[in-house]
Amino acid sequence: FPSHDMIPIQVIVSDHSRDDVIQSMVQSIDMSGIDFVYNRYTENYGNPCHNWNNALKFSRGDLIHYMALDDSLASPNSVELVVEYMKENPSIQWAVASHIINPSYRIFIPRWNPEILTCNTLSGPSAIIIRSNLQHICLDPQFIWFLDTDWYYRLYKEAGIPGIIRRIIWVNRHHVGQLSHTVCTHSRQQTELLLLHSKYGTPLPRAE
Repeated sequence: FPSHDMIPIQVIVSDHSRDDVIQSMVQSIDMSGIDFVYNRYTENYGNPCHNWNNALKFSRGDLIHYMALDDSLASPNSVELVVEYMKENPSIQWAVASHIINPSYRIFIPRWNPEILTCNTLSGPSAIIIRSNLQHICLDPQFIWFLDTDWYYRLYKEAGIPGIIRRIIWVNRHHVGQLSHTVCTHSRQQTELLLLHSKYGTPLPRAE
C-alpha cells in the first residue's frame, strides 16, 4: 500500500470470503506506519454492498476511497494525488478518479450525466472518493447491478455533481469472474430496474 510521510493513511480490509486466502495474504504484508484494520465479515454472503458498508464502520479518515479486491492503485503516489486534489478543491464533497482499464490499458476519464441512475459514465465504486461528512450515505444492499449508480445519485442529491480527477489514480481490472459478468444477468438487471422505479418513481429522476 502506498504511503507518504505527510499523509496519515488508514487501510481497512473487510474480508467477505469463505476461505482463509485473503486473511493469510493480509497477514504477510508489512503494515508498519499505517493505521490498519482487518475485519472478517461473515454475514450476507454474495452481496458486496454489505461488505463495503461494513468496512465503512471502521473509517476514521477525512477522505474515504473504496477499493474492490480486483482493482488497484495506479502508482505509489495515487493517494497523494487524491489528497492534493481534494485540498485544492475544498468545496467539492466527492470526486471521481480516472483510471486505466486492464488488460486493454485504455484510459477512462469519467464524466457526469443527468441519467446517472441508469447510465453509468463514472465506472465502479473504486473510482469514488468522498469526504467523511458523506459516509452516512451507504450502498443500498437491494442492488447489485445498480449498486454504484444508485449510490452516485444519492451522493449527488446531498452534495451535488462530483469533481473529476483527470489524473490516473487506479486500475480497473476486467476479467470473466468479476461481478458484472457473473451475478449480474439480464434478468437481474430487469429486476433491479423495477426496484429503482419502486424507490424513485416513474419516470426516474434526472440528476441535474
